[in-house]
Amino acid sequence: TFIFGCGLGKRQIAHVRRCVDFSREALKAFGEANQRSGLGLSLKTGIQTGPATTAVVGRKMFHFEVWGPAIDGARALAAAAPAGSILAGDAVCERVKDVFRFEPAPAIGGSPAAWILSDSRND
Repeated sequence: TFIFGCGLGKRQIAHVRRCVDFSREALKAFGEANQRSGLGLSLKTGIQTGPATTAVVGRKMFHFEVWGPAIDGARALAAAAPAGSILAGDAVCERVKDVFRFEPAPAIGGSPAAWILSDSRND
């Protein structure tokens, strides 16, 4: 599992768009790596926006932790995402609807509404 965030330390106007852009580039990089190596790796991405808490945990061996409703939502979306896709929550879609196209995703038991990224409006 890999978690990344935008706008955590300093609010960014376009932090949601940056997350979607990063996710699209990551999917592209996985596809290119698979073509070169033939490993058949897959990536499933979930993007949610909202509050998150971060901390460095440990006394001798430090690690970084991040948690909160947005993180829980992103994890649920990523778990439900088909391989090679990006699932986003309602708040994400609302913030980037002028830049990206989303289609309703199949219902996820007990999870908030999900949308699958279809493409960029500039593609």
